[in-house]
Amino acid sequence: MTDVEPPILQHDKNRRKSIITLQRGKWRGRTFHADLSCCPDPVCQCSQVTLACSPAEIDDPGADEKVSVVLDFMDRVLVECSGGGKIDPARLAAEIEEEATAEDWLLLKSLFIDTKRKEMQKFDPAAARVQLPPDLLWNLSRMAAYVEFFPYEAPMEFSHGETQWMVNDQYCINPDCGCTDGVLLFVPYDAHIDKEHIPQHTPYPAVFFDAKKGQATSVAAAGTGSHSAMELADAFLKERPDCAGLIRRRRETLRTLIKHNLPPRKSPFKQQKKTGRNAPCPCGSGKKYKNCCGG
Repeated sequence: MTDVEPPILQHDKNRRKSIITLQRGKWRGRTFHADLSCCPDPVCQCSQVTLACSPAEIDDPGADEKVSVVLDFMDRVLVECSGGGKIDPARLAAEIEEEATAEDWLLLKSLFIDTKRKEMQKFDPAAARVQLPPDLLWNLSRMAAYVEFFPYEAPMEFSHGETQWMVNDQYCINPDCGCTDGVLLFVPYDAHIDKEHIPQHTPYPAVFFDAKKGQATSVAAAGTGSHSAMELADAFLKERPDCAGLIRRRRETLRTLIKHNLPPRKSPFKQQKKTGRNAPCPCGSGKKYKNCCGG
């Protein structure tokens, strides 16, 4: 298969409908309706899309006429399939996987991300349940990156010079800490960086950012490029006047999510107060302790 072949997947955004037209094999030239769905949880890090496929010539297909095809757009592979009735699900799923072009996989990714971002608009971080990384549980004093938990939300971007930059925002997530600090890491975008998996460490320039005041306070890392960290922070704030409020919202969302998913804290051991020898015995006998349980 080469990328010069036409894509098999088309999506009508207005009708929210997708169709698949196969180009080769047993179903060459045949069209299938494809109802697309994915995991609605914006915190889930999966990259799987489900296509409920049914023959286009059937106006109202029953459940036995549909084939469920689960594809992973990151690995570009078939995960599983089921259903079908008169249609062999394994055969149809294999045909779709084999004929899917790079353009098809990118369209699946785009539709997936659109769904995740819509779900993010109604996301309640206090009610969500996630498994926190072990290193975070052992060290609540470390910074946590927003993209670490919400990889598919729209990245914060801006232009400076001739470069497009992405911002990796990281926050203190210790529930006992009242600071409002965060770190903004400035990553130059190029073809080798996936916007949904922004690098989280140096050699990129970074600044400490006060979320409450909405301003950069000092340099966190100088980086190795030709632009200084404070220069990039000023450019970001100038191009994105909404960024201070956005950063506060993202910080609060992340801290709330982590706070409500930390394991219960064990109550500290309280040492029993020592009973005096002449005090009433705690057993309730009415005798002095030295003449009862303490004798």
